[in-house]
Amino acid sequence: MNWHFRPLQVGEKTREPIQGEFFATEAIRNPAEALVREGSQNTLDAAKEETVSIRLFLASGAHALAANRSSKWMGGAWSHIQADGNGLREVPSQNDSCPFLVFEDFGTKGLQGDVNQAFDEPEVQNHFFYFFRAEGRTGKNDLDRGRWGIGKHVFPRSSRASTFFGLTVRADDGQRLLMGHTVLKSHRVGSTHFSPDGYLGVQRQDKLVLPVSDKATLDSFCADFRLARKNESGLSYYFQLDIALYYFCDYKWGCQNDFI
Repeated sequence: MNWHFRPLQVGEKTREPIQGEFFATEAIRNPAEALVREGSQNTLDAAKEETVSIRLFLASGAHALAANRSSKWMGGAWSHIQADGNGLREVPSQNDSCPFLVFEDFGTKGLQGDVNQAFDEPEVQNHFFYFFRAEGRTGKNDLDRGRWGIGKHVFPRSSRASTFFGLTVRADDGQRLLMGHTVLKSHRVGSTHFSPDGYLGVQRQDKLVLPVSDKATLDSFCADFRLARKNESGLSYYFQLDIALYYFCDYKWGCQNDFI
């Protein structure tokens, strides 16, 4: 398991993802509000039961994850996160402790779909693909509330490292999977130019990054970031924060919070 960034090919377009810039402007006046709203809307769209619940857990200050524990989840990423011109506003240090927010939903389907799908197939409903591998595209219909094509970019936008992790338990096959995603600008490390997107996972021979399913690794991740999820279907996100967060919730959602 490692972070993987794809080198740019000669003549390939340099990209500065516009969705991240959208959330950095006055279009979203309060990133914290946008984060909670988008996550909650996606939870309602993914409901498999009449009642769903959301858990927010914020650990900051003395309760942040120590650097020596958070570093094992960032292997291969630091040279990219600290690269000049990568678009980060306040670059974190490897020696910093990691304040984090966990956003978990329960009573939902999780990220279902073939994790090996590498390209968009419009007739295929693959929420895993649209969440991690699509930009400006979504498998949702016009009646759904959240739009992962744009709204999901509020997740990296809420992180100092423009990074989030998603751990899902899928309702259809019971699989528990972990994947990370970083959204930077096109950047250079040494003499090599890289695309904006980085992924935490296991890289196939053809360079497609697949999610981690190893039980020991996932158990360690859940312990480090204090996830409440056991085997319940749904999705848990983790962010390294740089925003002052406040939360709100509708009583019908059954929200709970554990802020420390």
